[in-house]
Amino acid sequence: AVFKFSVQNQLRWKGNIVRHVLKDEKQYYERLFQYSREHLMLFPYHLSDVLIRKMRYTPFTYYLQIMHDTMQAEKSYDSLPNFTAADGVRLLGIGRNQYIELMNQCRSK
Repeated sequence: AVFKFSVQNQLRWKGNIVRHVLKDEKQYYERLFQYSREHLMLFPYHLSDVLIRKMRYTPFTYYLQIMHDTMQAEKSYDSLPNFTAADGVRLLGIGRNQYIELMNQCRSK
């Protein structure tokens, strides 16, 4: 329950009770990153000092993976939450129209 709450709310491992439940900091952040990606959450910028420096996860790769997963599952662009889509456009330059165009190119092959 502590782990699930911490991951869902993207809490920092250090200074949190979750560090007594899960001893490995790296494993915690990997699970948090995976959960955030699967649930199409915003990149956890408040954890960027840990995610970028220690784990080598950047916002660019995060949103690139989200776009890849969404396209691979053949989901529509509208399935992305608004703030996630807006941040993805800011970093990747892939908006709704570009997404639709890319999907059409993939389907024609």
